[in-house]
Amino acid sequence: MSRWCILLIFVATLLGILPHVIIVYISVAVHECAHLLVCKAMDVPTKHMRMLPYGMELKLDHLVPPLVHMTICIAGPLANLALFCVGRFVMLFASHGYIVFFVGANFILLVFNLIPCIPMDGGEILRCVFSLRWGVLNSYRMISAVSYVLGSALFLFGMLFAYHTGGNITVLIVSLPVFVNISGMKVTYMYAVRDVMSGVVYHPCRIKVLTAESRERSGSFVRRISFGYSMVILVQMDGGEIHILTQKQLLDAVKQKNTFATLGECVEFFEELYYNRCI
Repeated sequence: MSRWCILLIFVATLLGILPHVIIVYISVAVHECAHLLVCKAMDVPTKHMRMLPYGMELKLDHLVPPLVHMTICIAGPLANLALFCVGRFVMLFASHGYIVFFVGANFILLVFNLIPCIPMDGGEILRCVFSLRWGVLNSYRMISAVSYVLGSALFLFGMLFAYHTGGNITVLIVSLPVFVNISGMKVTYMYAVRDVMSGVVYHPCRIKVLTAESRERSGSFVRRISFGYSMVILVQMDGGEIHILTQKQLLDAVKQKNTFATLGECVEFFEELYYNRCI
């Protein structure tokens, strides 16, 4: 049992709300188990599932295609929807206070997890949509910006709500996970960089042809790598000739140099490599 769980049980017991906390965490556990079951069904490896102060967290071992990731993400809210429907059905025959709370808790979890900002499932779904159009690494930057704006708006609304309700800080507490996860996005981004550089992000059938000048930075194209297509870059050199740079060649060149290297330097790297092999 984690230290957060022990602390939560202790505080809930002091406040006399332990049954309510248990109901919430059972609902959260079912939510996360739904994610886990879909991962197992789709053969997606997971890194860990852990308890946090604001709920539970399931981490994937590596990047997966957006449609797969969206399927995993939507499983959690659907589980809460199912629990909500079961609770409403039971309320037809009995309307005990705990049953009413169970129904309300699952409705809030359903709506809360569909908010389009991290760490909610809605934020992950929106990031997947971004990644299909603008690339995997760019999607992390974009969802961080969206989450910061929505988190700030939620925090300001929470302050107004607390003021008008005489100290109800529920909405303020809800906004805290957003800022906590924005601060931790750098680590998640680095794992995404690792996966992109390893070459797991590509589309085996769809090719996207891009044109660029030799002085453009390779890093801007690495950030545009997506599961939606495989990239082929037509690089126009200073002399006017056109060179073809595939996505794999781009990644190999960046590994040897860095993301600040120009596309012209990447082309020259492979020309030199080919020349040395011929000799």
